[in-house]
Amino acid sequence: MLGAMDSGEFENQVISLTELGPLAEDLRDLGISVSALHLRQSVLGAGRFWDLAQAIKQSRPHIVQTWMYHADLLGGIAAKLTTNAPILWNLRQSNFDRFHSKRSSVLTAKTCAVLSHWIPWTIVCGSFSAREIHQDMGYDSTIMQVLPNGFDSERFGPQPDSREKFLAELGLVDNGGPIIGLPARYHPQKDHITFFAAAGRVRSKLPDARFFLCGEGIEESNFELVSLISRYDLRGAVQLLGVHEEIEKFYPAMDVVVLSSAFGEGAPNVLGEAMLCGVPCVATDIGDSSHILGDPDHVVAPENATELADAILQVCVLSEDERIRLGQSNRQRVVDEFPSDLMQRRYEALSRRVFSQCYDDIIPSAE
Repeated sequence: MLGAMDSGEFENQVISLTELGPLAEDLRDLGISVSALHLRQSVLGAGRFWDLAQAIKQSRPHIVQTWMYHADLLGGIAAKLTTNAPILWNLRQSNFDRFHSKRSSVLTAKTCAVLSHWIPWTIVCGSFSAREIHQDMGYDSTIMQVLPNGFDSERFGPQPDSREKFLAELGLVDNGGPIIGLPARYHPQKDHITFFAAAGRVRSKLPDARFFLCGEGIEESNFELVSLISRYDLRGAVQLLGVHEEIEKFYPAMDVVVLSSAFGEGAPNVLGEAMLCGVPCVATDIGDSSHILGDPDHVVAPENATELADAILQVCVLSEDERIRLGQSNRQRVVDEFPSDLMQRRYEALSRRVFSQCYDDIIPSAE
């Protein structure tokens, strides 16, 4: 999004609380200043907070925009104490899980709920579900707005012979059975337990079905993951691909893409990207998944392996023509409802509005 913004109008600077991520070099290549404070939660003290406050002060921002709970809290307080710039918070997650969500994240979110009536100029939610859930937590609902994701229809699209090429690169022979994909890191949020329970049910009906998983931690060295494959008698039917560097080639090779998350999803990129590739999707009803899919037949209750398996099977037994038509409908929905420049345009409009309202001595009133 930053790279697509008008550089003649907007000058962006990125400060990471922790380490530089994989996008740092890409941002720098675009002429965007990127730095890291190398903060660690366990050793955060007054000195490190002062470093953050000074970094914000020295940048002399017109607008401070923070992403995720810890940045909203620490960046929000630091900016409030050192600048007069309006502060924009961003909320991406939806619900928490009492067993798996980090205590620190829950506590930080609750603290932000109290401070939301004092610190931010506005609170941007990445999904409708995030807005609803955080309103219930006590966030200031009067300053909340939803800016949904957009998806890149040029990068993600159907690819001829994608299935054959994908299998050939892995040294696999096409057995004619359905290929089911789960692109998700190994984390309780993604609920691989329910996915594999459903996969076992699918394979009992369709013995030639195969399951391809990719993401961080999706490796043969992951003992918990391999144990799940054995528990549901899926040995030989599952391929663990690790982090897939060219995810735009993964989606088109699948007959159906699954998102089995149990909690925490906002507006999942996986669904929009797979739909652009013309692939039918099945998802649990978490976050804005149902809003993105726009098809209640392919949305199921979380942590319900029977419902998930039935929904997958409904797609797998479609004729080739039916699957193609469904895929084309999916792509058109995303192109129409979630265009790639949607988020960029809305953030630009938001920044202009905030700037004009806060700096009327710089920009004359429209009246």
